[in-house]
Amino acid sequence: MCRQKVLPLYLPNTAGFRSDDSKVRKEDILDAALAHVQKQGWSQDAIVKACEEKGLSVASLGMFPNGAGDLVVHFWHKCNASLDEKLTELSSKAEKPSPEDRFSQDQHHRTTEKLTAALQMRLEMVVPYLDMWPQGMAVGATPPTTIEVLQAKAAGVDLIWRHCESKTIGPTHPEYYAKRAALGVVWSATELHLLTDKSEGHQDTWDFMEGRVREMGAVGKALKDLLRNGDVGLSLFTSTIQAAQAAAERGGVQVPDEVKKVVKETQ
Repeated sequence: MCRQKVLPLYLPNTAGFRSDDSKVRKEDILDAALAHVQKQGWSQDAIVKACEEKGLSVASLGMFPNGAGDLVVHFWHKCNASLDEKLTELSSKAEKPSPEDRFSQDQHHRTTEKLTAALQMRLEMVVPYLDMWPQGMAVGATPPTTIEVLQAKAAGVDLIWRHCESKTIGPTHPEYYAKRAALGVVWSATELHLLTDKSEGHQDTWDFMEGRVREMGAVGKALKDLLRNGDVGLSLFTSTIQAAQAAAERGGVQVPDEVKKVVKETQ
C-alpha cells in the first residue's frame, strides 16, 4: 500500500510549521527571506522564496498576515538586536580607528562621538539593502506596519542612548524623552540622506549625521534649551528634515509618497 507524503502543516499559535520530524520558526523563515530582498524587494515574494527553500507548503504564508510588513518589522528588530550585541561587546574593547572602535574608546569619551558612531553602525545595516530601502520605508509607513516600525525605532533609539550615556537616566527624568525624540529626528533625516548619497563609503551622510547630532544638543546647554523652549526643538526638527529633503532633490532619488506624507504630517 502506498503511503501518502505528509506535507508541512501550519500549527496555529505555535512557533512555526512542522512535519513529523522538523520545526521551522517564523524568525528563521524571515531571516532566509532577507537574502531574497535584493531580487524580490520588500515583498511577500521574498517570503515565498524562503518558504520554498525550507520545503514548506504555501500554507506557511499564513504565519505572515502582514506580508511584506512582517519582513520589514523583522529587519528592524534584527538590526536592533545586532546593534545591542555589538555595542555591548565594543564597550570593553580598546581604542581603534573604525566607527566601531570609536565607540569602544574609554568611558569618558564624548557622548556625541559615541552617538554618531552608534547611529552610523545601525544605519550601515541598511546599506546592503539600500537600492530597495525606499520600498522598505514605504512598507513601514503603511498601516498596520507603521506602529510596529515606530515601536522598533523607539527601541533602537533607546538602546543607543543607554549605551552612550555616561550617566544613565530613567523615564522620570525631564531629559529622558527629549533626548530620544531628538535622536529619532536625526535618525530619520540621516536615513533619507543616505538614500541619495553617492560619496565614497557614504561619507557625506556620516558628515551630515555628525553635524545634526551636534546641533541637537546631545550634551550641554543646547539640550537644556530644547527642554525649556519648544521653539528650539521645532527649529531643530524642521532644519534637519529640510536638509535631508534638499539632499534628496540634489540626488534625484524618488522618496516614496507614503514616506513624504509621514514627513509632511510631522513638520
